Amino acid sequence: MQLQPRIYLIKARGERTQTEIAKMVGVEQQTYSHWERGRSTPSIAKMLLLEKILNTPKEVLFFDIFNSPAELNNNFKSKVSAS
Repeated sequence: MQLQPRIYLIKARGERTQTEIAKMVGVEQQTYSHWERGRSTPSIAKMLLLEKILNTPKEVLFFDIFNSPAELNNNFKSKVSAS
């Protein structure tokens, strides 16, 4: 599962650092960095925490339903404005 592009883009929009998100999830910054880079995959429990912390549906974070980062950005904006 390639999480890197989606997690990175969503984190960047929220203006949180890797260190801040890692602390919120309960992992080291290096572990979170590995998730962003696709070097490792978080556990299901950590994925659910990320979903809440990043205020992003798990379908956006963890399923390959988007074709490009631009499409992800457009779909995410529409979901947020609909909330």
